[in-house]
Amino acid sequence: MFRRALGTCTAVSPRDPLSPSLSSRWHDLKVSSLFLGEPLAVDPRYSVGHTIGIMNRESYDQLPVVSETGAIVGVVTLGSLRSKLLHGRILSTDSVEKAAYTTFERVSGATSLRELDRVLHREHFALVVDEACPSWCKRDFFCCC
Repeated sequence: MFRRALGTCTAVSPRDPLSPSLSSRWHDLKVSSLFLGEPLAVDPRYSVGHTIGIMNRESYDQLPVVSETGAIVGVVTLGSLRSKLLHGRILSTDSVEKAAYTTFERVSGATSLRELDRVLHREHFALVVDEACPSWCKRDFFCCC
């Protein structure tokens, strides 16, 4: 079906901007201090309809799309999947890979929230990837440790 990851690979996207007075309270905190929930990834071969079902059932609004080999293919959001379906740009039977965003940046748990904020001003998504990956794990692989 789908796989729960043992490590961390969670998509995050920007929220409402914090006021400058609050920024000094959070900018030196690390991404690891955030509660990002249990990581979950979907296979790029899954259909759009199946992926939407998983997202609804598991209460996720965005998920990384990760191949069998661990390569990160992209990120999908529930909103973009529904919008693309509604406008006829994809079919529910299409592979979710066809609808994935491929522009995002990887960050680790050691990344400061200040840097994450900068990343999210440039990119729509940041993928939090476990920095404690095995030695065989390359930058372009989803690491489950």
